[in-house]
Amino acid sequence: MGGFSAEERIESLKVGTVGAIATGLAWLLTTGLNQFIPLPLQPILFQGDRLLSWVGVSQGAIALVCGGLFGITYRYVIRTETNGQLKTGAVFAFGGVRGLALVEVGLRDRFPLWSLAIPLLEAVVWFAIAALWIDVGLGRGWLKPWTGGTSDG
Repeated sequence: MGGFSAEERIESLKVGTVGAIATGLAWLLTTGLNQFIPLPLQPILFQGDRLLSWVGVSQGAIALVCGGLFGITYRYVIRTETNGQLKTGAVFAFGGVRGLALVEVGLRDRFPLWSLAIPLLEAVVWFAIAALWIDVGLGRGWLKPWTGGTSDG
């Protein structure tokens, strides 16, 4: 029974770490900006001092985990391809799932429909930034694409 080689696992961990850091920083940036720009979704998205509250720490941790999972998945999706549709599809899939979950909560709580586009857009931007960082790392040889390498171990 075959499995992934140790080298492939390490590369996935590296790419996942880059994805987590990039998404975490993008989350921090958008959260920081949102603290100064009043939005109709504040009861959902911002409870007190969001960055320093238990809710803020939890949401930041969730952004890191989502970014890490995105990075690992993105590495497997794009492999050695240069197909822009695959890259864009991965970004929109992760961003869409994350953002649409917030849209669902906003609809339940009867927030204005136009305001629900904000968290959706932010989520897509987070993963686009993570994809950009990963692509730069791949382009410079700091990260390696998945080549399908397995071991029989």
